[in-house]
Amino acid sequence: MQRVLTAQMSYNFCSPRVRMLALLPVPMIRRSEHNTFKSGRLTNLRDLLSRAFYRRQVVTSRLLLKHGVDINHISGRGSTPLFHLYNPGRTENLSPELLEMLISHGFANVNVQSVEGWSGLHRAAAYGSAEDVRHLLYYKADTTLRTCKLLWTPIFCSVRFGNQDTLRELAGVEGSFIKRLVDIRGWSLLHIAVDYGSFQVIPFLLKAGLDPHAYSCASDRSLPPELQGRRLTSIDIAEYHGPERVEKYHDVLRLAGLETVLDEEGDIFWPAE
Repeated sequence: MQRVLTAQMSYNFCSPRVRMLALLPVPMIRRSEHNTFKSGRLTNLRDLLSRAFYRRQVVTSRLLLKHGVDINHISGRGSTPLFHLYNPGRTENLSPELLEMLISHGFANVNVQSVEGWSGLHRAAAYGSAEDVRHLLYYKADTTLRTCKLLWTPIFCSVRFGNQDTLRELAGVEGSFIKRLVDIRGWSLLHIAVDYGSFQVIPFLLKAGLDPHAYSCASDRSLPPELQGRRLTSIDIAEYHGPERVEKYHDVLRLAGLETVLDEEGDIFWPAE
């Protein structure tokens, strides 16, 4: 009985913020953290908000924001709560209410980039849906921001991860400029699609006017030794990955109406006119 009374008194004398933490569902936080919150020794609401956003828990997120979480805090790696909305492996639809909730509470970091140069729009392009991209664009997300290593804009992430929905959405913003988009190596979106085996997006890129014959720059950046210092076409990249990749690319080109020939050595050629 004494132990119960002591625990109740300890709870009553806690700040409202710590009491709120003690009442959060235990699955939201680790058991050891839950005990620490109840004792008043830890009040890191930002971590809880990131976790709630990752799990897309609208009610818990609203409760945390109501209690004054610093939503404009940027982590040591440059991430914000927005980053945790778009993650690999999440198949359920994201409620736009979470993004709207952030904005309505004064979130001002839509275009903040991580130490790798990824923005929220990069993550949505890679892991999200067309609707996610539309919502971010409505809140002035910048489609021209580039990553640090290869200078990818968000649409490159759509292609890298084979996300057809976000690719189409971002292509609508890029317009005809999509044909001239290249990374630091001079690789087009078609080069990227072939390199990562994102064959599902290649028909769209071909229809948008990207040229399978287009050459990249000669580069050593993030390339295997066999490809370094060479000006490459998307076909060269397919051939580097082996016969299976070449055959798949050949089939996609043929289905797109491009007359190609696959010779006995597994090389793609265009017939002489």
